[in-house]
Amino acid sequence: MSRCWARGRLGMLRRHRSEQRGLLMRRIGTVLAVMALAPGGVAFAATTADTTLVSVTVDGTPASGMSGRPAISTDGRFVAFSSSAKNLVRGDGNGVSDIFVRDRQNGATTRVSVSTAGVEGDGASGNPVISGDGRYVVFESLATNLVPGDTNGVQDIFERDLVTGKTTRVSGDPWTQANGESADPAISQDGQTIVYDSLASNLASGDTNGVSDIFQWKRGDLFNYRINLDDYFREADGPSWAPTISANGDTVAFNSDADNLDLRADTNHSTDVFVRQPGDTRLVSRGSDGALGNGTSRGARLSADGRHIVFESYATNLVPGDTNNRSDLFTAKVEYWDTITRVNVDPTGAVVGGYTGGRTAISGDGRYVAFSSPQDFLVPGDSNGHWDVVVRDTVAGTTALASVATNGTQGDSDSLEPSITPDGRQLAFKTYATTFAPDTPQPSANTFVRDLG
Repeated sequence: MSRCWARGRLGMLRRHRSEQRGLLMRRIGTVLAVMALAPGGVAFAATTADTTLVSVTVDGTPASGMSGRPAISTDGRFVAFSSSAKNLVRGDGNGVSDIFVRDRQNGATTRVSVSTAGVEGDGASGNPVISGDGRYVVFESLATNLVPGDTNGVQDIFERDLVTGKTTRVSGDPWTQANGESADPAISQDGQTIVYDSLASNLASGDTNGVSDIFQWKRGDLFNYRINLDDYFREADGPSWAPTISANGDTVAFNSDADNLDLRADTNHSTDVFVRQPGDTRLVSRGSDGALGNGTSRGARLSADGRHIVFESYATNLVPGDTNNRSDLFTAKVEYWDTITRVNVDPTGAVVGGYTGGRTAISGDGRYVAFSSPQDFLVPGDSNGHWDVVVRDTVAGTTALASVATNGTQGDSDSLEPSITPDGRQLAFKTYATTFAPDTPQPSANTFVRDLG
């Protein structure tokens, strides 16, 4: 089975002054970054039905390298993404992937995978996530110079505060460096809680299982806490990875091969999806009758309210009539198994093909689910023969093509990796298509935002 832990991967001035602001931003940098993020400003507003290239320089020049893995803030103003481009900011000479944030209101592009002093990382950084207000960006990095004393030689989790300009290592404490790789960060919408997976055995006491676990970091606390435990706080007997978190940080979901986390018998000997709330761990990749899934389930994403979850599964017994013998995408209420519904369906509700995997996203109330798929049957008129990003309205029972140009033109190549705002109105995604904006580099991956109205 493919494992993320087994690889090394890695307000505000008025609109008529935005051009002046971009110039000031380049001159005084961090000072205006603080002003831009200060509370009490004018809310950011997107233009309806626009598709906008965000992996660009301050003057709008497209990135000279691959860009992707976007994460979008609550109002859609800020988009964090990774890129190997050298031209997004001045002085980018490290030759590796970095983390950037695009401010769609003032037109600034800022590199965040730097030290507190502003020194660029000496190793690749990736997989960014962003707090709801855009202040905090968390990412994984192989760099050894983002914080003093980083000598453990493994990938760590870092946080960049865009207001203070401080870079902090999350995977560890003031006295201990992680002795194993850490990856897959997620941050609560309020920015107070970060979760990630790690192979380290020295981040929490009593860690003797020898596999990756899920750890929680809370702002103001000195230590990390292991949370993939059963209700009696016993450690997992199998690896856990890829956590996702609710807006307030109280609910965390993750994938795990462990058989002992749910006190009810977990006997399917397969990867399952679990939800952890204070003092309670539950296996949630179950059928409408409560039966354990008879195949691998993974790729969980929690809604901001912590009540809804979306995940991929190869199980055939989660909903009646699942006979396509492929992985499918499901959504359910965390508290109720009998609410499980298949997402990758055509306009009649039928499944012709199957979901073939990839990153998913879910709106704050669970109504909208965004995912990428090569299946043309999901949306009438989808005729490009490529992977597209689509959005399923689970209330209306409709699916819309989201990875299109402002004029509705479909992509001439694959679109992937959606990230959606809590209200479900704005979507960031990665694409290899050249039909969404003029002068798009080819061939290359770029990051766009689509306003869904």
